[in-house]
Amino acid sequence: MYKFLNQINPDYFESICAYAQMEMLEAGYAGVTEFHYIHNDLSGASYNTLSEMSQRVVNASYQSGIGLTLLPVLYEQGGVFGENLISGQKRFGLNLEEFFNLVDELHSMHKKEKDTTIGVAAHSLRAVKKQSLLELSRNFTNCPIHIHVAEQNKEVTEILNAWNKRPIEWLVDNLELNKKWCLIHCTQMLNQEAKLLAQTGAVIGLCPITEANLGDGIFNGEKWLKEGGKFGVGTDSNIKISFFEELRTLEYSQRLKNKKRIVLKPNNHLTIGRNLIESILGGGELASGRKTGKIKTGYWADILALDLSSFHYSSLNNDEKLNYLIFSENEKIINSVFSAGRWVVKEGNHIEKEKISSKYMETLKKISKSVN
Repeated sequence: MYKFLNQINPDYFESICAYAQMEMLEAGYAGVTEFHYIHNDLSGASYNTLSEMSQRVVNASYQSGIGLTLLPVLYEQGGVFGENLISGQKRFGLNLEEFFNLVDELHSMHKKEKDTTIGVAAHSLRAVKKQSLLELSRNFTNCPIHIHVAEQNKEVTEILNAWNKRPIEWLVDNLELNKKWCLIHCTQMLNQEAKLLAQTGAVIGLCPITEANLGDGIFNGEKWLKEGGKFGVGTDSNIKISFFEELRTLEYSQRLKNKKRIVLKPNNHLTIGRNLIESILGGGELASGRKTGKIKTGYWADILALDLSSFHYSSLNNDEKLNYLIFSENEKIINSVFSAGRWVVKEGNHIEKEKISSKYMETLKKISKSVN
């Protein structure tokens, strides 16, 4: 990964971002909350413009038309005991003052961009100093704030040994968590932690395909919902970008974990598909800080249009169609996607697909030559 990363200049990065955003739109995502931590140049030094790489994510969103919440990430150290960054991580590294300056720079550049939201993120408890987390919590109270937490057993053990508490437990006890906070993954969340965390109003961000691919574990979804917790769904490692498969993987993993037929359900199990979609729409609005997820005055017109002309849907009612869509559909049936009213996907294809794909392929060829 680091070998690949060390070939990526700002132009390459922008074309890769635009292509990934295009894939997300074609998969049904109208917006992306970008957890962004490539800040420095190939040597690990700051660019002349501190937010150069962040700007490239924004530029890519202009090309793709996706709704963007940009989360520049604070990444200070190589481990929970303050280890130095290794060579591959130096492109991520900022101290707290540099981070604040970067965020200020982004705000000054995007005051007029109504569809670009600026939030912040701390990479993780192991990569950010304890005092810095407290500073982030105090200084950023009016925007989305994200953190990776409780993803792997190794991380839980490291934090427990260093700080005498499990990751989620430490966050609840030491920070003023609220609905602006989004905790990513939480695959190692205990029942008691779910109860305490849900009381704060924080939302959990899930990436079920990636969590399965990396063997992270299975989210404690049944307990989280019983405690009134909210969750959103995104894509992380991009091993596969598929909105509906994320939902399928989420529910099926819960069934395997709990040995039950249907888990993330309301009282009527026949509406499982509707419940999943409504849950992630509400959670996604919180996690992104973006007025989305409803067809309502004051909300962005983020709309997904499907081609349900297949005979498979002919005898199904609306809730049954949603169930089939998530658990049985094999075909590509996304017809149109609107992001903030922009018609960016037509008949299943992005309106700038040829242009974005061509630039991306050109970038891949250049990177391939450099690596080889």
